[in-house]
Amino acid sequence: MVFDYQLMFGIDKQIHFIFFAGVAWITGLFILLLVNRSRWRKTLMDAGFALVIIGILEEYRQYFDAWRSTEFLDAVANLSGVAVGLLFPFFLCMVFGRSRGMELRGWVTRSLILVPLFIGLFIINERPFFVLNETLFINHFLTLIGMA
Repeated sequence: MVFDYQLMFGIDKQIHFIFFAGVAWITGLFILLLVNRSRWRKTLMDAGFALVIIGILEEYRQYFDAWRSTEFLDAVANLSGVAVGLLFPFFLCMVFGRSRGMELRGWVTRSLILVPLFIGLFIINERPFFVLNETLFINHFLTLIGMA
């Protein structure tokens, strides 16, 4: 398996990460300023989920644009940016808000929506970030099990 590190960590992925981190950070701070304290955590989680959905749907939209390419790693960079951007608002929420445990039902519901979207992007990815050399893979596998 050969990885294309320039494609995986290039300037395009960094721009996706920085943009979504900035949007998430600003959104999180506005939520802390405008929303009732008892609803901070839920509203931050909903905003983060919405930003991730927007980032994934934007990648799907690019599939239909002749000048853009759909990339799974762009969606991963978007997701990572949202997560990092919401760290500081979540920290403030934990310090100043009422601390309650995360609801499992909310995480499961969000996962049921996000996982199929990521799998679909992985399937229609137009710029693969790794190439699987099947012969080399089979040879390594046969060596591993002692048949080569």
